[in-house]
Amino acid sequence: MERGDRDRAIFCWKRTLSIDPTYLGVNERIARAYRISGDLKRARDWLLREVRNDPGNTDLLFEYGQLLVESGDVGTGAAKFAQIIELDPENIDAQFALGSIWLGLRQPERALACFEAIRVIDDDPDVPAFHLLLGEALMRLDRTEDARKELERASSDAPDSVHAAMLFGECHLKSGRAAMAADEFRRALAREEQNVFAHHKLGLSLLRLGQVQGGLAHCLRAVELQSDYAPAIHTAALAHIRMAHWRDARRLLRQARRTNPKDENIGRLLSGLWRHRLRHYSRGVRRVVARLTGRSE
Repeated sequence: MERGDRDRAIFCWKRTLSIDPTYLGVNERIARAYRISGDLKRARDWLLREVRNDPGNTDLLFEYGQLLVESGDVGTGAAKFAQIIELDPENIDAQFALGSIWLGLRQPERALACFEAIRVIDDDPDVPAFHLLLGEALMRLDRTEDARKELERASSDAPDSVHAAMLFGECHLKSGRAAMAADEFRRALAREEQNVFAHHKLGLSLLRLGQVQGGLAHCLRAVELQSDYAPAIHTAALAHIRMAHWRDARRLLRQARRTNPKDENIGRLLSGLWRHRLRHYSRGVRRVVARLTGRSE
């Protein structure tokens, strides 16, 4: 196996089991060989045999849970991590793995419960991405200030992480700190120049800062990279409306409606475009009247 000859290694280990079917660790080695080869189904089958031979081994259960998740059976994998926690309530790895799954399934309350359980066990756990995922769970629950503290730590621990920069930027944006949000999205773009989401979020941040032209440029760049990305089209249309570019706004919104016919935000903005235009001209008329009469608008 160390020489990379997995087929011969598997043959030897299977011969070992033919001599002694109860030999611990052999099924696990066969499973790992199949996993390295990309044959996840066989890897699961062989690892399950090892788990059955050594049912109280939480390390084996954890490896089996990882393999289940890797092969797409997230629900059963989550059940295995929960089983580990029942056997060993202070198993930080299992708590973190289960919390990560709940976060991926958009159940931040359950994810937060796992992450808080880790904090009870260890106030500052040495778990990669712990502060990042904890911050993400808190942000999804609209606990923005608590999330900011965790994401600041995550950003400090992993200054090159695009994911951390994006989440920290989103947290600033939710808190009304558009300038700080823009800095984080620029940091993400410095590492992934073609990141569609970072371009859109930076455009949105600049729009909130009153930098309409710059915001529009980043939103259009996002649309250029992904033509059907409705949020960027919506924000670009808002920028065009701010600049009274009615035809450009209508063109973008019609394009978005063709690719996203069920998007309610796009539909509302397109159908209400005339109101924005009327409001713009009304303000212009009031300014002209105010100049002519010498009164303030």
